[in-house]
Amino acid sequence: MRDAEPVGGLSTGRVIRPASEQPPVGVRESPAEVGARKIRECELVRHTFISTVEYLDCQDKSKGILVMPDRRSNIDLVHQIRALSIRVNLLGAEFARQIGMHPTDVRALIALLDAQRHGQVATPGWLGAELHLNSATVTALVDRLEQAGLVARERDPADRRRVVLTVTDKASDLGWQFFGPVIDRTLDVLDSYPQDELDVIRSFIGRMNAAVG
Repeated sequence: MRDAEPVGGLSTGRVIRPASEQPPVGVRESPAEVGARKIRECELVRHTFISTVEYLDCQDKSKGILVMPDRRSNIDLVHQIRALSIRVNLLGAEFARQIGMHPTDVRALIALLDAQRHGQVATPGWLGAELHLNSATVTALVDRLEQAGLVARERDPADRRRVVLTVTDKASDLGWQFFGPVIDRTLDVLDSYPQDELDVIRSFIGRMNAAVG
């Protein structure tokens, strides 16, 4: 192995590029080949990065090579969407900290609030599928929410064998006290757009939800 330039433009001062990853002398690589090689290099030297952020930055810069020129102008939007997602997750984590709950419990509570708002019947099985949790984990989670007075278990009137989860007024009040100001500011932003642009935003969000699975 021999010293080489830091992968992805990073400067940890410790990155060693394997000689086997160097292209043969005199051989010109296509953009796709360059991008694929750099992604492999990120994996090979992952242990040398000071933080996960540096590793992800290396991956981003490497994958950017694979993006067609006419699509590169949209990469900044991808990063902005990711940044917004992180900020929303941090907001949820802060809510969890303030009320003394685990972030997973907060995600479950938000999923149940959304279900109630959309008229979706929420069962433990449905909640597990939404959060990708197994049955035992969902049972323990619902136990915690019920003990905190945030969720109630009820029998489905249409099928007494089935348990339905409902959100209590206490949970709704807590959620609104914390997220209400953010919701108001979000509505202010949306109100600044004409209806045709709101239709585009609504379509975009729907398609992005489908795209990320």
